[in-house]
Amino acid sequence: MRIFCDDCNYNIITIMELIKKIEISSNISEWVITKFEAVPIYTVDYSGVGYALESPSQKLYEFSQILLDNHEIVLTNLEFMSLLENIRSIYDADISFNVSGHTNKISIFDGDIIEVSGFIETII
Repeated sequence: MRIFCDDCNYNIITIMELIKKIEISSNISEWVITKFEAVPIYTVDYSGVGYALESPSQKLYEFSQILLDNHEIVLTNLEFMSLLENIRSIYDADISFNVSGHTNKISIFDGDIIEVSGFIETII
């Protein structure tokens, strides 16, 4: 297990950099998400003017509901990066992916610990 960040409550930049390193060093086509709690970027003003049905908050809520119903979501690289672009911070997540037949995992807990475990540790 390799820890990448100990105390980073606004961790999305660290996570996106880690994802890019993993994508460069290996050929990953799918990300499997089994747990995901995040805070979306805030784009709505306090007056309510400009609120859109397709806001980052709404997209994250819909994603969370699908995950609750299915207990697992498989995303492509593009879908995963698109999801991350609408997030300010991830508080709790379990994300896994396969490289060369080995299962690897990224874990985030309480917005502070970002760790990678599995075969990919030796590559990145």
